[in-house]
Amino acid sequence: MAPIDCNINVSDDLTTNVAIGSISTEDLINWISSYYSGDVTSRILWDFSKADLSGIPTEDFKKIAKESSCKSYLRPNGKSALVVCDDLDYGLGRMFQVFSEIANVRFEYKPFKDIKKAMEWLGSENFEDDQKFYDNITEMLNRNKKHKV
Repeated sequence: MAPIDCNINVSDDLTTNVAIGSISTEDLINWISSYYSGDVTSRILWDFSKADLSGIPTEDFKKIAKESSCKSYLRPNGKSALVVCDDLDYGLGRMFQVFSEIANVRFEYKPFKDIKKAMEWLGSENFEDDQKFYDNITEMLNRNKKHKV
């Protein structure tokens, strides 16, 4: 199983990613390269709540931010919500947010500990009423729970 499960919904302008297990710098760089070679959306929801980011050195977060910056012209004014489950990963998310700003990424990253708040921040007041959106997220999370390492 790939460590990052990606679902691109162009009609809703939303990409959802669920990361499971140990995530490496290469996993994220490869995802960036693959994602930006196809359809992109202005909004991305990253669920890192079941991922282990501890193997990514601080310097590599700068490398990932720089790689994002090179492709960011494809998502001007976009938003990427990073959902994590603990204080350490939240701190890593904040650090990455700062590195992305320094690298002049043209879209915004923001970490969250609550998936509902992340979805609200992504910019639609209608998410709570959009059952299709919730079903999509729930399906991805349930599918990945079955394969949890």
